[in-house]
Amino acid sequence: MTARRMGALRIGPVLVALALMVGVVAGLSAPAEARTASVAKLRVGWGVNGPVYAVAVKGNTLYVGGSFSAAIGRNGTKLARHNLAAFSLSTGRPLRGWVANTDGAVHALVVARGAVWVGGKFESVNGTARERVAKLSTRSGAVRTGFQLDVNNTVRALAVTKTGVYAGGDFTAAGSITSSHLVAARVDTGAVLTRFTARANRTVWALAARPNGRTLYVGGAFTKLDGKRRVALGALNAATGAVRGVVFRQSSGPVLSIDLSGNGRRVAAAVGGRPRAAAGNSIAAWNTATGVRAWRVRLSGDGQAVDIFGNTVYGGFHGGFHANHKLKLIAINLRTGTVRRAFQPRFNDFWGVRAIAVNRRGVAVGGEFTKVDKVKARRVAVFRGRW
Repeated sequence: MTARRMGALRIGPVLVALALMVGVVAGLSAPAEARTASVAKLRVGWGVNGPVYAVAVKGNTLYVGGSFSAAIGRNGTKLARHNLAAFSLSTGRPLRGWVANTDGAVHALVVARGAVWVGGKFESVNGTARERVAKLSTRSGAVRTGFQLDVNNTVRALAVTKTGVYAGGDFTAAGSITSSHLVAARVDTGAVLTRFTARANRTVWALAARPNGRTLYVGGAFTKLDGKRRVALGALNAATGAVRGVVFRQSSGPVLSIDLSGNGRRVAAAVGGRPRAAAGNSIAAWNTATGVRAWRVRLSGDGQAVDIFGNTVYGGFHGGFHANHKLKLIAINLRTGTVRRAFQPRFNDFWGVRAIAVNRRGVAVGGEFTKVDKVKARRVAVFRGRW
């Protein structure tokens, strides 16, 4: 399971919203000449009043994290929600029974093992002290009080497997234990797993692992993992943190978001940094066994979010794609790296798409935009179907 930065990945400041249900049916003659995707079905629902850095979907529920203070209805009605909210995918309405207010921004969300896992800058959830990591009820948002993992700075990524819960970010300690940008803990209590010894020399922005996998993939701004040279992307033994032998070639940082294919054979990454760097400003994919880069799609700004569903990689970014600065979201063939022409909606904000989550019901994205294809969207959009 993977957490996106915010925003992942990607992780900026203040204004979020919810709610579009969009069916996209039209195409693109060429990447540089994208036509606005025609909207077959559109349902504008509630939104929120600040940027979105993380989204997660489970069944018919969309969880949204960021930096906001309220959900807002179409008629201006406000519902207090601080940095976390849950919505119905089918109606776009907030789930009023799900409340998980934090006192700081949320940058990472994962739904796994019957819980919502949250990471960010906060120090409390619903008034309960939780230092930047929390485990919440999927039904009510209540804090699972049996779990506590406190770290000393921002959490930007989370992953959950049968081995444990993993956090990455700006922190250097978990409780009294030195943990340079990476830590693993028990899923039931949050006790640090001291057997996991991996450390990064700079911020970890992204984590990904299969639920039953033995390998944890790490993305960020680092150049070393456990003292071994790994530039921005690396693979670790999920149990011990030992660095795997695979070296991902032509990688560069920062890697702001990563995801694994269903079979674990490819890892896709949203990459920021200098455009002329080995992988800068792109969405790219690597073979997990050999480390060979399979393809790279160049962007006009930082790659900020990535999610894989089936044979499609969804990539979110700021800046633009080719000459079109309204494109902030594309769908890419996982095997070939070909950009799918049928799905390239336009967004109105420079910072674009910061978070992506996909399931069988559709593609959910979050960021700082307020319109998609000239329709008011308010920083979260859900596209029905997949491409």
